[in-house]
Amino acid sequence: MKKIFALAGFLLCTTLVFGQTVQDVSFKTRPDASPGVNLSSFIIQLTDSTQIDQIEIRVGTTDGAADVLSHSFVFDQTVGLSNGLAFTRSGNSVYLEAGTISELPTYFGGVRLKLSNGQYTDYFSFISN
Repeated sequence: MKKIFALAGFLLCTTLVFGQTVQDVSFKTRPDASPGVNLSSFIIQLTDSTQIDQIEIRVGTTDGAADVLSHSFVFDQTVGLSNGLAFTRSGNSVYLEAGTISELPTYFGGVRLKLSNGQYTDYFSFISN
């Protein structure tokens, strides 16, 4: 009986620690036809792809800011998106086209998940130049 409780406790703690989170983010920009404007895209690696309602992305000129880009993507919604936006998923990898942004020397960004229970994960923060 003690073994069952120990195993159940271990599995519960593992689930709480290793739930749905952002594991890694690759942020890329590429020149648009307009001078000083870039197209932005994200590749987001998730630890799990269940019980996620939204992926929220932000890009700013300083850490924590969203003055360059801020958007929430409905998880697995691939149609009906605004022009320039795209969502594709393969397993735990999510590919986002996030539209045009101003060309800057450095971008500060963050990605977080809104879970189906209404809670948000912590931001996975990054700096890109």
